[in-house]
Amino acid sequence: MKVSIETQAAKALDQRKAIFADETTEQAKRFAAKGDSTNWLTLLHYQQAAPIVMQSFMLAIARDQTAHADRKAV
Repeated sequence: MKVSIETQAAKALDQRKAIFADETTEQAKRFAAKGDSTNWLTLLHYQQAAPIVMQSFMLAIARDQTAHADRKAV
């Protein structure tokens, strides 16, 4: 069975969104643990975590694109 490019892209996006959510939550928990509110995750913790996780995601995507381009060049 052949899967369309659109289906593959939608699945990849869904996977990345889930990973982003999980990573952001974990980073927010680390921020909370460093602060006074170890039992509470606040919006501020998520706001602090999201840009950090986004930056690492952008770097990972760039690495993936470079690796894909390198494979095509061979």
